[in-house]
Amino acid sequence: MKKKYAIVYLSFKRIDKVKLFFNKITDNKDYDKYNFYIFSDQGRNKKEINLVKNVRIYLKSLNIKKKKLTFKKKNLGTNQIFKELLAKLFKKHDKIVIFEEDIIPNNHTLDYFDKVFYNIENIKKTGLITAHSLLNKEDVRNFNNLFISRRSNLWGLGITKKTYKKMIFDEKLLRIKCLKSKKFLSTIKNFDDAILYGVLKFLYKSKKINMDLCIFINSILLEKFTITPKKSLVFNSGIDGSGERAKISSKQLINDTFDENNK
Repeated sequence: MKKKYAIVYLSFKRIDKVKLFFNKITDNKDYDKYNFYIFSDQGRNKKEINLVKNVRIYLKSLNIKKKKLTFKKKNLGTNQIFKELLAKLFKKHDKIVIFEEDIIPNNHTLDYFDKVFYNIENIKKTGLITAHSLLNKEDVRNFNNLFISRRSNLWGLGITKKTYKKMIFDEKLLRIKCLKSKKFLSTIKNFDDAILYGVLKFLYKSKKINMDLCIFINSILLEKFTITPKKSLVFNSGIDGSGERAKISSKQLINDTFDENNK
């Protein structure tokens, strides 16, 4: 069976995270039948540049049949990388799955996206898939294996070309669109304080937003739901304090339902 979606991996400077991702993703069945687009951003200083150099040596050594490596000479940042990659890759592919550097898959992650993408066209109001669940072990008993959520996230994100083409990535235009939509402003009030705080800073203080929040805002504007598993098929290893945005977290519920054999 020919795989219909492409895999995008965004790497930076954490060689341990990069190695762990590829060690795990290559445990997935038929991984070598997927197209891998591996992007390496450049460091912002001498120390980071040396770390990135080590990552790139490892990426070149990967024994993956269908891989395309892109190494940038200057640092672009995740937002710019994301925009460039999606614009380019959606000319070739109808469906894309994106993994950031610190997201670790389990043994069934690729098969999960295959199965959900195959059925997504028949589910109204969806266009996004996540492999991560924010549920805790107590909550999962009340949910089906799959459910739809208003909360998208980049912790293993599947997106269709149809949804992407309707999204707004220009922050100025996105802000104007949000402020003109009474439905958006009403809906956003129902989310937790952390989400609401980030959105309000973007809308009223003209603060820049990361791509995770940009995708989320677009999904609310478009009234798109995210297909979500009740148990996570990916593990967020960035809560150890090594990431750009994530701090060391004692809230282990972030990965509470993850298991190697979830499917």
